[in-house]
Amino acid sequence: MKANRIKCLMFLILVMLVADFCFAETLVETSAKTEFVIGVERIDYIPFYGFNDEEYIGYAREFFDAFAKEKGYVLRYKILPVKRLYLEFLDGTIDCKFPDSPFWQQDSKKDITIHYSDSIADFIDGLMVCSENQSCPVASLTVIGTVRGFTAWDYLDLINSGTLGLSENNSLHGLLQQVIMNRIDGAYVNVAVADRVLKESGTDSAELVFAENLPHTKGSYLCSSIKYPNLIAELNRFLEEKKDLIDALRSKHQVKMFSQPQQLKDSAQPECDMPRAGD
Repeated sequence: MKANRIKCLMFLILVMLVADFCFAETLVETSAKTEFVIGVERIDYIPFYGFNDEEYIGYAREFFDAFAKEKGYVLRYKILPVKRLYLEFLDGTIDCKFPDSPFWQQDSKKDITIHYSDSIADFIDGLMVCSENQSCPVASLTVIGTVRGFTAWDYLDLINSGTLGLSENNSLHGLLQQVIMNRIDGAYVNVAVADRVLKESGTDSAELVFAENLPHTKGSYLCSSIKYPNLIAELNRFLEEKKDLIDALRSKHQVKMFSQPQQLKDSAQPECDMPRAGD
């Protein structure tokens, strides 16, 4: 009996030693790693992010470049369609994903431990309407539009019940033109991205406005990692310690932050591969 107890004790000690060794080896590997691959979306979502001739651009690019310079890291940006980006992130092919949120693709991630950063950028998804309809009530809406592949989460119950019609467009520019021509009552979009598209198209900024009184979602774009929680912790320290630098980048790209962004549901992120906004 005593011999069995001694054997069990020795076995437990051996297991603990092996576990400690593996953990220490992981920490050394993580701390020694200086090159990381960030998976990013193949979507033109300026001012937040976009791509030009396979080069990642926008606020997010400058933010991550500043972080890499501060830490002495090399970051490689892998631009992927949204569906493939999720697949490569979840199977460990890429080290980090941006943007991300614990509210997105919850079914796909439910059995996986994912580490998220603090907010890198905040956003509003809501209805852009003609200026004369800025104060209209929800009951006055008959049909709204989205870019094909995006979901108007704030209006999903009304759409599913048949109370509200839905029109889809292959491009953000085309969708906004539908509103201007009164073919639909409003476009459910990322407000900052829509403002940029309107400005680049030469549309009078007063012609389409964000209907703040109507249902909308405020949320945050985060960076996530399955394999490198320490990297996410470093990113959070960078956000805290380099506020002046980051605020200057946000001001340069006209990226606004909110005091208490809350994302109670999925944002208007695509569930499928998307065309570039504005094409």
